[in-house]
Amino acid sequence: MKKNSVIFIILIIVYFFIEFSIYFFVANSKFKILFYSKKTLSEKDYNHLVKKRDEILGWPIRNDNFNISGFIPRSKSKFENYCVSLYGDSFTFSAEVNEDLSWSELSSKKLKCNVSNYGSGGYGLYQSYLKYKINSKFDNSEIIVLNHTTENIARIRNQYRELIYQNQKKGFKPTAYLDENGNLIHVPIVSFKNYQDYKFNVENIKKNKFKYEYYLPEYNFSNFNFNYSYIYNFVYALFKHHRIKKFINKEPWFSHHYLNNDDINLTYKIIDEFINLAKFNQKVPVITIIPTCKDLKYFKSKGKFVYQPLVNLLKSNQVFFIDFGAKLSQRNDFNDYKNWFKNCSGHPN
Repeated sequence: MKKNSVIFIILIIVYFFIEFSIYFFVANSKFKILFYSKKTLSEKDYNHLVKKRDEILGWPIRNDNFNISGFIPRSKSKFENYCVSLYGDSFTFSAEVNEDLSWSELSSKKLKCNVSNYGSGGYGLYQSYLKYKINSKFDNSEIIVLNHTTENIARIRNQYRELIYQNQKKGFKPTAYLDENGNLIHVPIVSFKNYQDYKFNVENIKKNKFKYEYYLPEYNFSNFNFNYSYIYNFVYALFKHHRIKKFINKEPWFSHHYLNNDDINLTYKIIDEFINLAKFNQKVPVITIIPTCKDLKYFKSKGKFVYQPLVNLLKSNQVFFIDFGAKLSQRNDFNDYKNWFKNCSGHPN
């Protein structure tokens, strides 16, 4: 065998070794969040999902007595009067914290009235608004709080949770957009004809089915497709993926949404619709902005919050809101903010 042929064969072997080494490395490392997994439910799990899920919200499943009592809050009633209800995501729910240490329970004990926690893990702001809209005829609280965790500005633009958080294969959700007149237009959960249609469209996810999805791989912006050549796709993602860029610039991964007027206006419109609905129901609406650990880290470094454009818009429209980030940054122990979280990618402890 000629020397050149031997070298060629060795190079081919080395090339394929690197290809599959990168494939297995990505599949078993944090880098997998850069790529769309294409994972699907089994036919049994898919049929169960379609049968049980909330047709409007996606999740949670409605309780058996929903038409009598509405959604069930995290904690049981302990007082005769209902003063506050909380709507939002896992930061509202107080994920990773025992019920008695959740902020709703601590507030309830301090106020000596029921603080009903209707937070749902993974929710975007639009889902939270819809949940209150559905639940409003059952909600007896005088004050209704809509919590906007800063990361939720990305979730508003998302139809399939798996695209921004892997291993969320049940995460089909509603979204919304603003028409040319500034009206909030509801976009229902994506539907499929059958299991085969679901499997095909999830494995080959495209705009024609997920028309209002911001994080499609075809946009070459967020979750890339991880196909052969794995070397090329991995290197390309390292240079192009927004999460990598944000990590290098020490910014929260969702910060670009706050620089987009369309996203800011959509967020504000949802808040405005919520306020109008609460007032129509003769309730007192309160908006809160809840920072993630990454927001506090950014503030510590830059002296400002990435969500300031939303704050400015709320102020200019004279909306009453509470910015927990601003409040927390004034604490004497702010330098120890990381101790307030289980980890800087997680929830308050």
